[in-house]
Amino acid sequence: MTSAALQQVLSATGYMADGEAAPGVLLGDEARLGRRGRSFTPDALWRGQSSLTVYFKFTSSPPADAELAAWRQEIWNEGFAPLLWVVSPDRIDLYNGFGRPRPEADPAKNRLATFQTIASGLEELDALAGRFAMETGQFWTKTKQVDRKTAVDQQLLSDLAVLERDLVSANLVRDTPAPRPSRDVPGPRRPPAPASIIPACRWSP
Repeated sequence: MTSAALQQVLSATGYMADGEAAPGVLLGDEARLGRRGRSFTPDALWRGQSSLTVYFKFTSSPPADAELAAWRQEIWNEGFAPLLWVVSPDRIDLYNGFGRPRPEADPAKNRLATFQTIASGLEELDALAGRFAMETGQFWTKTKQVDRKTAVDQQLLSDLAVLERDLVSANLVRDTPAPRPSRDVPGPRRPPAPASIIPACRWSP
């Protein structure tokens, strides 16, 4: 069951309409399907046509940094969720889902903004990251902090490129064929057999 506070936020930002989930939105148990064994379990999610996902998590009070960092690590590893909304009764914290995990102070460094659960705060939130802003792409023009280049798949490609450069610098040139023996190098030859032991060939008519 979706909490009343979360429903209020989702309704104010277009993810719910007339008490029902908007297109692309899953609530409650439907949002948690397929996440068995994972530490992060959303209370709602929105998934666009390109499979980009926004996660919503309700907490009665802001979570501890260690717990939030674990959620973000898991979301970053998935590679398709640019935003995590952490909704509590008094405020909404938006976190960068594409931000590379940090060993220290991860939540603070990846927190995009905080909005109060009052009319003006919800209007600002809707303008930045409401369903209309996500579906039309306006969100990407309003924030440069959420960058696909820092998503897990892009970071993996970047790390592989760095590794390749290091290998080349160490003279381990890729695609260099292994040396092959030359056919022109003479090898030991078997001496010819004596004529006396070479069998004669006879032809019979």
